[in-house]
Amino acid sequence: MAAVLRAAVSVVASRVGFASANGFIMAFRREFGRTPAGTAGTGWKPSSDPPACLDRRVDDVRRLVERIVELAGDDEAALGDEVQGLGHDLWAAVGGGTQDVPPEAVVALAVLHWRRYLLLPLDADTADLNTALLFWDKLGEHAPPRVRRLLAEDRGDIRRTLDRAMEVASEAVRRDDPDLAHLAVDMLRRERAWVPEGPLRAVVQGSLAVALHTRFRRLRDPADLHTAIASASEGPDDVHNRGNLAVALTDRYALTGDVADLDEAVRLLRTSLAGDVDERTAARVTGRLASTLVDLYRNRGTPALLDEAIDLGRRVLDATPAEDLDAARNTLAGALRERYEAFGRPADLDEAIMMVRAAVEGSVADSPWRRTLTANLVELLLTRGDVEEACSRGLAALDETPPGHPARPQLAMNTGLALRVLGSDPERAHELEREALATTDRANDHWAAVAANVAHATIRRTEDPRAAVALAVESVRATPAGHPWLGWRLQVLANALEQVAERNGRRADRVKALMAWQKSISVTAAPVRTRLLSAIRAARWARDRLDDREEALICYATAIALLDRLAWRGLDRADRETMLGTHPGLVGEAASAALDAGDPSHALSLLEQGRSVLWTQHLAHHTATDDLHAASPELATRLAEVAAAFD
Repeated sequence: MAAVLRAAVSVVASRVGFASANGFIMAFRREFGRTPAGTAGTGWKPSSDPPACLDRRVDDVRRLVERIVELAGDDEAALGDEVQGLGHDLWAAVGGGTQDVPPEAVVALAVLHWRRYLLLPLDADTADLNTALLFWDKLGEHAPPRVRRLLAEDRGDIRRTLDRAMEVASEAVRRDDPDLAHLAVDMLRRERAWVPEGPLRAVVQGSLAVALHTRFRRLRDPADLHTAIASASEGPDDVHNRGNLAVALTDRYALTGDVADLDEAVRLLRTSLAGDVDERTAARVTGRLASTLVDLYRNRGTPALLDEAIDLGRRVLDATPAEDLDAARNTLAGALRERYEAFGRPADLDEAIMMVRAAVEGSVADSPWRRTLTANLVELLLTRGDVEEACSRGLAALDETPPGHPARPQLAMNTGLALRVLGSDPERAHELEREALATTDRANDHWAAVAANVAHATIRRTEDPRAAVALAVESVRATPAGHPWLGWRLQVLANALEQVAERNGRRADRVKALMAWQKSISVTAAPVRTRLLSAIRAARWARDRLDDREEALICYATAIALLDRLAWRGLDRADRETMLGTHPGLVGEAASAALDAGDPSHALSLLEQGRSVLWTQHLAHHTATDDLHAASPELATRLAEVAAAFD
């Protein structure tokens, strides 16, 4: 399939000791043997026996094959009318498909059309491609392994085919054209069928993985993603294939929530960086590692992962080539936004906005990143309270984004939220939110996020909050267990259930709301601020609406215990104080709940724990070192320096 006509004749002929077309025909027949039994009458096919017309016109066939070989070896001649006419003549000489066709004629015609397809621009008619694939498929039904190997030995043309397939896949992304995505996958699957086991097949597997992953990102069929990962796992052990596999594993984690995929992605990327890679490749791999570490942080909640991701993101900016700079800025902004959500540092949010704004304003109009970056910028601006700019940027981007574009649902959702907060056009906001929900495929891992956002907006918009409950339930069900956003989506459900309970007064619905809050608290992968808010809301709901003092105390105690993680030691002292100040009165509420439950000793414990978070952290780093100093003064001094650094 990938060998040029010159290789299909001269390479095969020379391998078996014949340089002439006549020798090639004889050798090719010997390799094929006789036509397999049971294939007669199933349509035209390669045959080991010469049909009557070939017996009568063998000299004509030899002449045509040799002339086609000569012309197809020349780029300009291969696209000319003469070679096309010769192809028609050859097809007529062997019976025009009305009988079994000799394999050398099939190869000649297949590679002729394939050669022409490779030379034509992507916008050209695909008639040559379709014709070539038809011939190759028929030939492949009967080709023995030796013939497959011989036809695959011209590495140069196989590489050209792989490059062409990757070009098609890139165009599929740029044009948002699913037909091109299908074409790239089909080309590489047929290529793989002809390449024997070995290093070259591994290269084909890696290229096929890229094409399948590209198609998955456009059409969101999980089967494409799983197959892409399997194919990449059989690809070459090099930095590019490891990077592609890592990205695919990260996408699968988003679908399944299996953290083992993230761990493997991190391992692959670290392995690549440990090897000998050029500066440009190292920058790309480092950016991927930073993004993957953010995902791993969301699952495990380990602040060190987030700090490493931000350090890597900043370090890589200077080494990133211009065409990759948008992605690098977006990755760093995502990590900064995540740390802001977790710990509330305004400087992190400001830096994230600066990064994405620079990417949006620096990207070209047809950049595949531009609309996604704008959607992210709208969300960041809304988070900071820059609502008017968020609305204006979102609406302008929507005007430039056609229906069906992959980034439009996210743009519609974020712009709708901004309009709702601004309050200037609630109907338009509702319209955009519903558009986002309707145009996001349920198989897409973003659907659950869109559904939760729409449910959140619906709670206060409609007089019947049951619609919000139904949508929130679907969002929760579509979110894998342990996903970091599950905590917030359960909060949306709890809020909706509270509205239902407030309207109908049923205790059963009040209990359902409390259970949703409790489940949100238990999502350990969720940001600590999310879990803390859920604990506070659950405690107040249990106390005020269910008169359940015991459960209220349990939830308050959980909230107090989370304060140490809220003001974690990785923050500066001022930032820790700010974080603890975001919930004034919490400690007093918790102590009051303990007193209401008849447990004054617990009340005292909660007061001590809640009001001495920073002091407790300070004492944890200052232990008696007299004995250590006597045994090792140098080590004791070092320990004191480390303790001072924590302060």
